[in-house]
Amino acid sequence: ERKWGSYPKEELVRWTASRQQYASVLDLGSGQGASTWFLAREGFVPVALDGSFSALQKARGRLDAEGLSYKGVQSDLTRLPFMAYCFDACIDVVSSAHNSLDEMAIIFAEVARVLKPSGSLFSVLPTNKCSRRTFKGLISTFLEEIEVELLLRPCFSNLKILRSSYQLENDLLIDNWIVTANSRS
Repeated sequence: ERKWGSYPKEELVRWTASRQQYASVLDLGSGQGASTWFLAREGFVPVALDGSFSALQKARGRLDAEGLSYKGVQSDLTRLPFMAYCFDACIDVVSSAHNSLDEMAIIFAEVARVLKPSGSLFSVLPTNKCSRRTFKGLISTFLEEIEVELLLRPCFSNLKILRSSYQLENDLLIDNWIVTANSRS
């Protein structure tokens, strides 16, 4: 029922600007479909994956209302129901972080499995300085930069880790790692 999340992350918008349209993109933990909607509007072929059936239905309604193609799949992030090497890219906008560190390692190994050789990963992960208030009631893993490296290096190459930080309110800091990489396969 939450109303937030209607628009994609600004960093995702910038990242897609340098990508080839018509690429198949897995939107990992798509929620109500803000990123899926944006990718479809920009000419990509997104597949929304989320554990919540109601979130997928809301996303379907949003894309259907604009005549955009939609494919939604309900699944656990640790067991992606796709064959190996079927996506050009995968985006993860603070979805994998709603799992334990051990589960995140499994998720990223699964992402690497479903990406085509040298496929692209775009991930937004909360830093250890990010305000906990934004994730109240959710399992969340907040990461040091070295933890991001240790988590992704086994499955990905060309790892780039940037930091995005902004203050929403006096006591509400949004502080994320913006990660890009390529699958090793």
